[in-house]
Amino acid sequence: MNSCSKTLSSRSSTDSVHRRRLDEVHPNKKLVAMSTKTLFLIGIICVALGLLSFVVKVPHAEQAQFQSGSITLGVSGTEPRRFPVGVGGTFIIGGLALMVVGCRERTP
Repeated sequence: MNSCSKTLSSRSSTDSVHRRRLDEVHPNKKLVAMSTKTLFLIGIICVALGLLSFVVKVPHAEQAQFQSGSITLGVSGTEPRRFPVGVGGTFIIGGLALMVVGCRERTP
C-alpha cells in the first residue's frame, strides 16, 4: 500500500465515523451535509461579490428635461458609479459568517 492509498483509507474511515454521528444526531443526514456545503459556497460567492463591488463601476443613467411652452429640451447621459461601501462591507462580513457556519462540524 502506498502513502496515497493509506491517506485515502484513513479519510474514508474518518468520514464513516462522521456519517455515523450524523445518523445518530440527525435522521436526514444528506440534507445536513449538503446544507453546510451550500452555506460555505454561498459565503464564498458573497465575499467575491463584496470584493467586486469595490472595483466594478455600474452605469447610472440620468435624464433631464426642460419644457417651456411648446419647446421641450431633453438631455440624457450615463455616469459610472460605484456601489456604496456599506453594501460591499455587508456582503464581505455576511459571506465570512456563512463560510464559518458552513465549516463548523455538527456534533451531538
